[in-house]
Amino acid sequence: MVIVIAITAWAIFHFINRENELDALNKYIPTDSIGRLWYKSAVIYTLDVEVFKDSDGDGIGDFKGLTQQLDYIDSLGATVIWLAPFQPTPNRDDGYDITDFTGIDKRLGTLKDFRAFMLAANKRHIRVIMDLVLNHTSNEHTWFKQARIHPLSSYRSWYTWSKERPKNYNVGIAFPGVQKETWTYDSVAKEYYYHRFYDFQPDLNMQNPLV
Repeated sequence: MVIVIAITAWAIFHFINRENELDALNKYIPTDSIGRLWYKSAVIYTLDVEVFKDSDGDGIGDFKGLTQQLDYIDSLGATVIWLAPFQPTPNRDDGYDITDFTGIDKRLGTLKDFRAFMLAANKRHIRVIMDLVLNHTSNEHTWFKQARIHPLSSYRSWYTWSKERPKNYNVGIAFPGVQKETWTYDSVAKEYYYHRFYDFQPDLNMQNPLV
C-alpha cells in the first residue's frame, strides 16, 4: 500500500512538473508556429532592377539606383523586396534566359554594387528574395555549349536529348501561338533537345544529381 501511494505521488509530482515545463515553453512557442513565419505578414515589393532606377543615365536601371531608392521603398512599409532575375543574360526573355547563375548582369552593376545593396537593405530590416530560375538555362550558357559539342561531354546529361524527334514534340507548349514545339533539333549536337519554354531556353535535366 505504501509502495503504491509512493509511486502514485511520484507520478503526480512529475506530471505536474511536466505541465509546468510545457506552460513555460508555450510562452515562447506559439500553438500555431506557422503563424510566426515572416512571409505571412510581409509586405512584398517586387521589381525588375533593369527598369527600376537608372543611376548613371545610360537608360538602364541598376543596383546603385535601387540602393538610392531604398528609403522610398521603406517608406511604403515594404518589408521584403522580390527581385526579378539579375544574372548575366542575352535578355531574350526579360532575364529568364541566364548564362551564369553566380554572376551579376554587367548592365545592372557589379558584385560590389549588389553587396552594397544587400547591406543597405539589411540595415533597414528589409528582406531580399529573388526569382531563382532552376528550370532551364540560356542556350548561350557554357553548360549547354559544352553539352552540344560531343555525346560524351560531361554536360551532355545536364540536358534532355533525343536522337529522334519525339511523337509529343509539340505537347506541353507554354506559349501557344509563339512556340511551335518543345523539342528542337540542334545542328551541332545532331539531336533534339527539350525546352518547356522558348527554344533558346533548354531545360535542365533534374533527374541528374549533378544538376
